[in-house]
Amino acid sequence: MRRMALRIALQLAVSAAFIGVLLWRVNIGRLGSELHGAGWGWLAAAAPCFAASAVFGGVRWWLLARRAGPIPLRAGVMTLLAAGAVDLVLPLRAGTVALFQILNRRYGVHRAAIVGTAAAGGLVDVIATVALVVALSPVLALGRRSPLSVALIVAAVAALVTVALIIAVRRYGARRILRPLPPVLCERISRQVDYLLSGFSALGDVRSILPLLLLTFADWGAAATGYILVGHGFRLGVDWPLYLLVEAGGNLSGLVPLTEGNIGTYELAVRELLTAGGADGNRAAAFAVGAHAVGLLTTLVLAVVCAVAVRIRPHDLFYRDADTPRPAGPPLTARPRP
Repeated sequence: MRRMALRIALQLAVSAAFIGVLLWRVNIGRLGSELHGAGWGWLAAAAPCFAASAVFGGVRWWLLARRAGPIPLRAGVMTLLAAGAVDLVLPLRAGTVALFQILNRRYGVHRAAIVGTAAAGGLVDVIATVALVVALSPVLALGRRSPLSVALIVAAVAALVTVALIIAVRRYGARRILRPLPPVLCERISRQVDYLLSGFSALGDVRSILPLLLLTFADWGAAATGYILVGHGFRLGVDWPLYLLVEAGGNLSGLVPLTEGNIGTYELAVRELLTAGGADGNRAAAFAVGAHAVGLLTTLVLAVVCAVAVRIRPHDLFYRDADTPRPAGPPLTARPRP
């Protein structure tokens, strides 16, 4: 219990630090005026767009997760959306923990496989973001030394390193790489790696790449439409391609679980991105606060509806492994080539 309290306190401190930097970068009086004068009807109209974005993202996740186990489309997507609310109140990706607990109990999907699908989704986000920025670079005229360009270079390098590690493990096998370890430990870790890599198996199928990218851009397009409506509410006055980058940049800012609900990191990242695109800094900060509030509220409402629809109960989260279906064996992703 003390460890959980310390983690929550740490994340609150990190959020406070980012919010402090955000407030230092703006005029607090003008920020308050922008929030007070916002057209909140536009923000309410954005909520269905954010809900549609979440559904597209859920279907994309299911395309990754179905290789790891027999997860039904409707139940799987609704379970993912229901688990999303957990991240708003508990630290360190607790929503992912809730998700793999539920799927492990109901469908016998190994926990490490679900972690792998989450990591694979993050990798798709990075690849799609880099492709989007390259496609929009003539319109946005971003400099090589702009914060966004630097962040994308770092993300692209991290993605390349991740892909290289996955290819190495798939080619040579985790057991061969971990051979210097004691046999029992080597076998245990290798089995977990096999399950983890099963979450990436969809990325190894060329026929899956296009649907994953199309669903990613559909997710971002729906969210960008919501951001355009929020932008009208704050009279932001920026071109539509920048709203696509707001969605992509907001996703990237949340890949590392620094804060609960990405509070603080999101607002600062979106404000800096919009000001780099020519928006007024105070208005951009107000936009970030308003858009994030609508997004979090939409996530919460959607999660409650989905949790009721799929009948999630406490025993789906807290149970003995002996009471669950035995997980199916992982695909032989780590078998070394002869």
